[in-house]
Amino acid sequence: MDDPIAHLISQAKTSQQRGNAAEALALYREAEAHARESGNLVRLAYCLRHISAIALELNDNEAALSAGKEAVAIYRECADDPLGLANALRVTGLALAALGQGVDATACWAEARSLYQHLGIQAGVAEADDWLGATPKEPPPPAP
Repeated sequence: MDDPIAHLISQAKTSQQRGNAAEALALYREAEAHARESGNLVRLAYCLRHISAIALELNDNEAALSAGKEAVAIYRECADDPLGLANALRVTGLALAALGQGVDATACWAEARSLYQHLGIQAGVAEADDWLGATPKEPPPPAP
């Protein structure tokens, strides 16, 4: 295959579908390295978004947040891909929530919802609505 990034992404998807998250993560990381090296920012953002999602699955919330934030930044700067941005905001919101940063998570989910609605992706809108309705908007008060 002439495109090593596409090949690695394909392998990562297969590993993920087979339930092998650790292998999928390693393959996405390898694809990420190739994308960085080649300067392919669209593929880099895609890999980072998937790395974030898998890191969440593996309960590595810090890694998920780091990858998600970088993906969001790339989508904002370089990629005309509102669905990719919405999905990156989604995983970043999940990572923020997992780390107890509900206010920032809410902002990510609200923006993702707006993008999903604009794109006509009702499943994304519904998930965002569920999340926005279930998440406290402010941190809880300190215990006495």
